[in-house]
Amino acid sequence: MELGFVVSVGRFGRERRDVCARVVSASGVTDVGVGHAASHALDMGRVGTLGTTAGGKECATGAVHVVVGDSEEQGKMLSFVAQKPKKGAILPTQSDLSVNVPNGLSESDAGTLSILALNLVGALEAQGIDQKKDFKGKTAVVLGGVDGGCSSLSTQLLSAWGAKVVAVTTSNAYKNTAIGAKHVIDPRKLSFAEELESFDFVLDALGNEEQTTVVRTLRKSFGAKYVPTASPLLLRACGDGLLRGGAAIASLVRGNLPKDITDPFLPSDRGIDVVTNAFRLAAEGMIDHVPAQVVTSAELFEAFSWPRDADTGLRYGLPAPSLFDVESVESAEEPVFVRQHIADLFAKDDSGLVLESADDLKSIITSTKNSVETAVLFVGASWCRRCKELLPSFKALAQKLGPDRPDVHFRIMDAEHLKSVARTLEVTDVPEIIVFKEGKRKSTWLNTKTSSLMELSVRQAL
Repeated sequence: MELGFVVSVGRFGRERRDVCARVVSASGVTDVGVGHAASHALDMGRVGTLGTTAGGKECATGAVHVVVGDSEEQGKMLSFVAQKPKKGAILPTQSDLSVNVPNGLSESDAGTLSILALNLVGALEAQGIDQKKDFKGKTAVVLGGVDGGCSSLSTQLLSAWGAKVVAVTTSNAYKNTAIGAKHVIDPRKLSFAEELESFDFVLDALGNEEQTTVVRTLRKSFGAKYVPTASPLLLRACGDGLLRGGAAIASLVRGNLPKDITDPFLPSDRGIDVVTNAFRLAAEGMIDHVPAQVVTSAELFEAFSWPRDADTGLRYGLPAPSLFDVESVESAEEPVFVRQHIADLFAKDDSGLVLESADDLKSIITSTKNSVETAVLFVGASWCRRCKELLPSFKALAQKLGPDRPDVHFRIMDAEHLKSVARTLEVTDVPEIIVFKEGKRKSTWLNTKTSSLMELSVRQAL
């Protein structure tokens, strides 16, 4: 049976509109009230097992369009169409590109869920992962939280498949546990790779590290498989910057795809099965939270708020080999980690500058309370390349100024060793240099881009 949706009036959004359509078949015409339409983009390299573009044309990104409406004969239905739904357009489709929507699942949720399911399952199958078998009893780390489309669905589906899900996110911890996460880690405070004893999968809904050393490190040193699940439109928005990217997401909410994404994606039988199974899990209560959109502004903000190393561009907390010691990385059976190298650097320090406890810091700050003395604290973190590069310069500066400025106390703190102190000091980026005078913090940001700028900033702050 061939279906033809005729959209006559109204505009697309989350609320039900006065939109008309009809189902055309050999036996006659049946009126259908189309209540929702959605358009998005899929990475064709990721969803190649689930469908193809119309005409079989090869492209990097395909446009996926769905309409959802009420059929008098078959109830609520979702259908994939080959062009963006527009006012007055006739949208032909086939019965094998349609799925019945279960009662209890709204039209807008059905549209969003169908696209998210194709994206997620396609990403897993592209990595050779059998979702029903490989996740049972395993630990899966999901980068992203409840406010994101891909991360939210990943948490719920992986939990339904028997995995222990750890959400690495800046969003509300309670909301993430409510949708199935067993543990929530804030990447601004902790590194999941160090916090967890072991893990088997990393599903990244906020970025793509396939071209970095992170993937190799996860495989060789943790035995974990990295799966990028982020929407191609989220990655594009991140590349455009927060303001332009935010505008692009707002335009996407209104149904406007980028002009260069035109080749329509149509699911195969396998793709239809994926959508059908997702709807079944939703009907069974395994999926009870569907975000308003496939990509949300909150998801874009979370991707931007994740701190990064300025030299390497890597997100803090993701394990990666030391980029300043290439020879050891290439020759060693196990990669040398930045966090391990920095930890050794602090441990072997004989300068007498390293803080050992919170009491040490309290004592130094107290000494500046009622005197002309000043404390300068260098805060480093285990994943930061620049920490390793700047630390020797900071020590040299302390040694250089020591004879002339006995009133200045230079100290070094390992944020990994003193995590609670780092949280108290509200350290969100490293390296960070904090100056204390009169028992209070006087400066929380000094230029640490280069050794010379760091020295100049410290001298000016004294």
